[in-house]
Amino acid sequence: MYSSINLYGLTQDLKTKNYMMVLKFANSGNLREYIKSNFKNEDFNWEKKLAFLQKIANELINIHNDEKVHRDFHDGNILIHSNNYPCISDLGLAGPANAKDEGKGVYGVLPYVAPEVLYGKKYTADSDIYSFGIIMTEFSSGEQPHCNIPHDTALAIGITEGLRPECGEGTPNRYIELANRCMDAEPSKRPNANECYELLTEWCNAFRFAGSERERKEDTLIRNEFETADKIISTLSSTQKHSDAIYSSRLLNSCLDLEQLPTLTLFKLPSDGEESPSKWA
Repeated sequence: MYSSINLYGLTQDLKTKNYMMVLKFANSGNLREYIKSNFKNEDFNWEKKLAFLQKIANELINIHNDEKVHRDFHDGNILIHSNNYPCISDLGLAGPANAKDEGKGVYGVLPYVAPEVLYGKKYTADSDIYSFGIIMTEFSSGEQPHCNIPHDTALAIGITEGLRPECGEGTPNRYIELANRCMDAEPSKRPNANECYELLTEWCNAFRFAGSERERKEDTLIRNEFETADKIISTLSSTQKHSDAIYSSRLLNSCLDLEQLPTLTLFKLPSDGEESPSKWA
């Protein structure tokens, strides 16, 4: 399994006999806390946010190229080192993309769980991309997804019916369009990690090539859009977190009634191994 976090070895708890991996310490915490602490700092501008997302997308490419999926991808599982390099972590649930999930239930942080997974379908690379889209909205708004409502059965139903977190005011349309594509209800309509990386690289290059011979007219337009968005960040208001908004991973079957999810009568979900239909929800 690919991970950019240095693995130093294994250790064992003498009481429980459980094994643990010894990893490099991420002294800037996880992405959730990093965004919360730095969102309105001038240094955490769109140029830096795009660079973060580009690196995260590149890590997803490596995971998916290894024919694995993360299965519990959210802001708490992305660690930030002192050099501002984000690393995807907590790969304990990660496994082969073609692995069966029957009997294991739905595990994760509800706002990041793709709708097809809530319906009991297996985790796929497309499910990871859905979570990536949710993370994109956090970079834009500074808010954790659905932070103002309980993370209960009603939210699970809302997700299957199309409820999604929104990007912050002033976010460039090209960014919103990519985030919305990642969060599409139909897995087959989501971009893959390579496409996300390529678009993010193009936007990063708009800053990287500024004033150089490699700068294109399109680069100037892209850079101006994101620099304009930077001026609005300080005016964005924050939302009070609901006491029942839960951002720790949990077995959702045990705390939510997923049997209440709307019955799909017009379109059926694809069976494992089948191609997604043109529209399933």
